[in-house]
Amino acid sequence: MKAYTVTEDQLNSLGALQLSATFCFSLASILATFWIGVRQDVAFNGPSNDAGRQWWEGLATGAGFGALLLLILGGILMWRGRTTVSKIKRDTIHD
Repeated sequence: MKAYTVTEDQLNSLGALQLSATFCFSLASILATFWIGVRQDVAFNGPSNDAGRQWWEGLATGAGFGALLLLILGGILMWRGRTTVSKIKRDTIHD
């Protein structure tokens, strides 16, 4: 069994990265679900040009872009955590 030396700061950093990535993915799923629901409701209501419909369409578009950005951010945070683990493994020498 290989043991790796991990400092408390590194452990806290990894935990914060994973928690942040989980939070981003959770918010992204909430926004994506909202986007799908609003788009479906707007489509089922038929053609209309009233201000309320345009507001909901704009809100749905914003939610879709927000979900996409949060997914990208969550992926970056996960990648950053994996590169930190890789660095710890690389820096540890086993005899």
